[in-house]
Amino acid sequence: MAININGLNTNSHSAGRAKSADSPIGDSKASLNESTDKETSKVSLSTAAQSIKKIEDNIRAMPIVDQTKVDNIKSAIKNGDYEIDYDRLASAFIRFESENQ
Repeated sequence: MAININGLNTNSHSAGRAKSADSPIGDSKASLNESTDKETSKVSLSTAAQSIKKIEDNIRAMPIVDQTKVDNIKSAIKNGDYEIDYDRLASAFIRFESENQ
């Protein structure tokens, strides 16, 4: 049994089975290469898309955690100066629960 990989024959008896340049597959590859060489595609972004890209880039450049704020809270907790606003905390819980129902 002969194996034909990309038109290359491993057995001389199977030469008649090789894909010819006249086959539909051969034609599509040739036309694809010709059109790629002759044509170039251009993509341009709208002003809105450019603005969105700038915003996304700025967001990506921002640190994930505000380390200064974290350090201040840690220090306040350690020193016993951190005060919890229980009414605000309860309101946040209620708002969270009402939004997720």
